[in-house]
Amino acid sequence: MTEVEAVQVVESSPSEEPRKRPNRSDQRQALLSDEPLLVGSSWAKGCCDSMLSDGRLVVGGWPGTLPEARARIQGHLGEELARRRMPALSVGELAAATSATYQQAKKDWLLAARDSRPKGSRNSDDDDA
Repeated sequence: MTEVEAVQVVESSPSEEPRKRPNRSDQRQALLSDEPLLVGSSWAKGCCDSMLSDGRLVVGGWPGTLPEARARIQGHLGEELARRRMPALSVGELAAATSATYQQAKKDWLLAARDSRPKGSRNSDDDDA
């Protein structure tokens, strides 16, 4: 083999191992980490849209509760896991998914509230200046 042929072989060899399809455990972990964020964002958007359609401003603290977050994520993930023929949520998985859902919704709400504030209005961040 000449030096040029050796370089061509090295260049054509993949430097990374081929990607493996995620196994069921990896798929479940991805679902349990991604879906609560999507449900939380969707929940916050729905609340913001409802407020705006009622002619109200999106202001103040997040109006949602942990029991609401639990109900939303339990229903969503319960259906999704059943559809994929995966075991139901464990108590620990439900607690983690509930917290992630609530925190994402609260974060998105507070961002929307900050962005919809009238120009020149005060908020708690102004007190630090």
